[in-house]
Amino acid sequence: MRQFVTTPLAWLVLLLTSLGVAAEPVSRLLDVRHAGPERVAALKAARGVHWWLELGDGLLLTADRKLLDAQPETVLKAWPALAPETLVLEARGCGVDPQLHMPALAEAGRFALIRVPPSLARYPGKRAAQWTAVEVNRSYARLWSNDPAKATTGTGADPLVQPLVDAVNPARWFADVTTLAGFDRNTFGPGRILARDWLVTQFQAIAGIDSVTTPAFNFNYNAQSYSAENVLARMPGTRHPEQWVIVGGHYDSRNTSNTSTVNTPGAEDNASGCAGVIEMARVLSRFPPERTVLFLCYAGEEQGLFGGVAHAQSLVASGDASRVQFMVNMDMIGYSADADLDVLIESTSLGQPSFARFGALAASYVPSLRLVTSLSPCCSDHMPYLNVGIPAVLTIENDWNVYAHYHRSTDVPANISNALAMGGGILQMNSAFLAETALASDRVFADGQE
Repeated sequence: MRQFVTTPLAWLVLLLTSLGVAAEPVSRLLDVRHAGPERVAALKAARGVHWWLELGDGLLLTADRKLLDAQPETVLKAWPALAPETLVLEARGCGVDPQLHMPALAEAGRFALIRVPPSLARYPGKRAAQWTAVEVNRSYARLWSNDPAKATTGTGADPLVQPLVDAVNPARWFADVTTLAGFDRNTFGPGRILARDWLVTQFQAIAGIDSVTTPAFNFNYNAQSYSAENVLARMPGTRHPEQWVIVGGHYDSRNTSNTSTVNTPGAEDNASGCAGVIEMARVLSRFPPERTVLFLCYAGEEQGLFGGVAHAQSLVASGDASRVQFMVNMDMIGYSADADLDVLIESTSLGQPSFARFGALAASYVPSLRLVTSLSPCCSDHMPYLNVGIPAVLTIENDWNVYAHYHRSTDVPANISNALAMGGGILQMNSAFLAETALASDRVFADGQE
């Protein structure tokens, strides 16, 4: 026969338990790399979850301890219950003072989740402009494998697009990375002028490009006025020349000093992306696009996206912004810390519909890539276009934040590990996307003119 405990303390414990007071909340970051969309949705909706944040590889849950103890997912990190009002996202990209960084609780795309000490919350100083208050129950970065849209997105290689993917030459791309890294390309130095002129000659040698220009722009930095030039190559569309697609990446570089004009090889950041623009132009030269494609290499990115801003604003001023169907930006596309070739695709809601296409194209043409998507963009040349209403995405290798040579004089080609696999994979994915967006394909076969 069951014996009931009747002491006052026991009754109090039973009462608190029935009211849920004894269900102690804790916060844990669970590894969801192999979870899938249904499992992630179930974790978010589980009874006992107070709030959640989706942060790419990790799902942060604040929930009853008993519930979290029962989950089979690996715990990446654990804390006592985190208070959402103490959490912010901090940009971790170019233009951010590394001396202001605080330890990250977790990563979310190109942002770090940090907990703000009370004193800094009251007096954030310089940090305020780099912080975004966290909204609970929101996906800040998501694995494509965990995206519910994946289940309804068809895959399969298109025989008219496959030749463009196959035309990507990773070795040729890396040779261009090496050449660009031989120039000191800081926006303020003479080496950038040499790199600019080299870019002009490369684009001029590509069939199908009808003009190469170096539009100049002015900008202010540290209370002084400067000028620099972008490099713009135009490949006119065969059927819809009035519709434009932009492929871009900055060609300037830096080391730990943003104004040093020597020892700035910038191989990964961003000879890799700029060389990628050249490679995609070479690929498209063999398969003329129906829409016009503008290939751009920007200066002044490291000082504040000045080249990208200048071009985006020129489109608005000329009335041509409405012509642009899409912009693809490449920044740091070559490095991978290991064999896990994870790539980040980031945009705002303007570019979000493209996430499904990138996911499907990667699965069809480059299954070695693992995609992470983010709706919290920052800090590269896709931003100026998004800010004027042009759909744009950034494609960037997702290990950029652990690249030991980031913004250092040691950012040389030899230190870009797994470059051919990562850089080649991103270029193949982007070439497939460009084929669809610019309406370029192997139409010789399509038209029966083999």
